Amino acid sequence: MVAACGRIGFEHQDDPRGGAGEAGDAGASALGGFAGSNASRAGAGGAAGSGGVTSSGGDTTAGGDAGASGASPSGGAAGATAAGGATPTGGATAGGLATAGTAGSQASTGGTSTTGGVAGAAGAAGASGATPTGGTMAIGGAAGASGAATSGGTTATGGAAGAAGAGTEGGTDDRCPGVPDPVVPGDWWSTAFVTRIPLTLTEGLAGELPAGYSVALTLDTQALIAAGAMLPSGDDLRVVWVDQGTSRELDRHLVGLDGPSTAVWFATQAPFEAEDTRYALYLGNPAAGPAPARWSDSMGAGAAPSAVYLAADDFEDDAVGALPDGWEGSSAYAVADAGGNRVLEVESFDPDADYLFGGDFTWSDVVVSARLQIQDPAGDYYGLFVRAQPGDDFSALYFGTGSTGRSLQLWDMTIASPTAHAATTDQLRTTTVADLGTSWHTLRAVMGGRDLAFFVDAAPELFSYTVAADRTQGRVGLCVGYADGRAYWDDVIVRRYASPEPVVTAGATESIACP
Repeated sequence: MVAACGRIGFEHQDDPRGGAGEAGDAGASALGGFAGSNASRAGAGGAAGSGGVTSSGGDTTAGGDAGASGASPSGGAAGATAAGGATPTGGATAGGLATAGTAGSQASTGGTSTTGGVAGAAGAAGASGATPTGGTMAIGGAAGASGAATSGGTTATGGAAGAAGAGTEGGTDDRCPGVPDPVVPGDWWSTAFVTRIPLTLTEGLAGELPAGYSVALTLDTQALIAAGAMLPSGDDLRVVWVDQGTSRELDRHLVGLDGPSTAVWFATQAPFEAEDTRYALYLGNPAAGPAPARWSDSMGAGAAPSAVYLAADDFEDDAVGALPDGWEGSSAYAVADAGGNRVLEVESFDPDADYLFGGDFTWSDVVVSARLQIQDPAGDYYGLFVRAQPGDDFSALYFGTGSTGRSLQLWDMTIASPTAHAATTDQLRTTTVADLGTSWHTLRAVMGGRDLAFFVDAAPELFSYTVAADRTQGRVGLCVGYADGRAYWDDVIVRRYASPEPVVTAGATESIACP
């Protein structure tokens, strides 16, 4: 029998669509903002100078004595007038500025001086300065008005200054009102995110691992969401990389959100050997908006390359009814809406076999995965192509279902056109599996040089195969045929592969949440 289209198998991954500073004590306010609680007292006024002004050609008559007026310790010493009247000019109070008093009337020539001027009202205590720990001091009360000076007497006692307000205890940004703010490490990316999980990347190659490898941390987001430590949308789950002291947020792809084994995928940013501790997860920001997540790029044909994988396609950027960008082949494929999720639908009619190809012919050591939902279980050969070669009558490896839907097979095929039956076929491997039914499944193919391994969902490796030396590169493809068939494809992902693959482990969780 002639084999139908193949598809690449994937090792199971969950559904890519996912089904501040220490507070100081409240210290005293800085000078200039402190109002004393003792009553201000009017001190004795300055003595009047010698009295009258000499008239031209006349005798000088001694001026009268000025009444004693008090100098206020809290209002400043009263200045003496040259003409006899005491000037109770108020100096600055400790908490504010006193208003200058009215000068006494000037003595007339040869006459006695009048009583000293009325002492000006003491100035209101100025608002105290901010406390060193960030709490604002309350404004001090206003000083009472000083009494009027009587002739030869002393001024009445001024009113008591209001007590200074107590400082509010808090930290430098007062994130935790009423209690000290937790200490924030100097390398914390953003205090809007109160939890950090340090990450350690390890690799086992003989040399260093180049940049651009996709790595993943498995995280129990179900428990985090249930505890209120993470948003149900996952928007506050961020990946940050520190480059020479500068933190940079990375794009990430969450697979299996709100599950016990969510995969948090991101790409390495620089080569490293053995170990790299420059990455961390941040979460715990209820006001977080959408996180950067540029992982799909129309199989490399998008305006910007994927920031997480070598290439990927979730078909969300394509118009419904159109052949997606980055793919070529049979017109039986078109983007469709499946309950608000865009997928790639294929409907094939006997005797056609419909193929679609995308990607780069030079892809070699890669992992290819894709999600498949069979809509018509009676159809044959739903699968992936890998290592598809260029040119006419090209060869490709097919990994997918057999004619009964209860086996997964590996075929080596020669293909003349995107809608023609294979010209030659050679079945390389086959294994019996449970009926895939109409549920979503993830297929994965792991390819390193000549060695290939194939997986479906979370099951162990189905089988492996060593190809010829001339079959170590090629692009990917999709297939349905040869009987009537209909299926959905989604989340086709290609990432770089190294053996052994780099591993991500989580360190102890850190928190700057308020107590």
